Amino acid sequence: MKSEQFDISAAKFPVDWHSTLIVSGQQTGTEQAIKQIFLHLGIESFSLSQGKVSSRGSYCAWQISARISDALEFRAVCTALGELPGVKMLL
Repeated sequence: MKSEQFDISAAKFPVDWHSTLIVSGQQTGTEQAIKQIFLHLGIESFSLSQGKVSSRGSYCAWQISARISDALEFRAVCTALGELPGVKMLL
């Protein structure tokens, strides 16, 4: 996934962050890989659920919520999620 630079300078941390990760429908192991990212970064307060699958099964959405403590942690999460295999976009 191509990385976009987010302007988070106005954010007041910690924040309750909610996002959707769009992944190739053929990609396996995504749920465990997402969980490992948060655990590796020491973020214990997060939730993850599988969302909708596209009509042809080409894409799957994952709903993610997490308590992010600072801007560095936010960037680390976004970068790591964007590098997962099969990721198309992080909304």
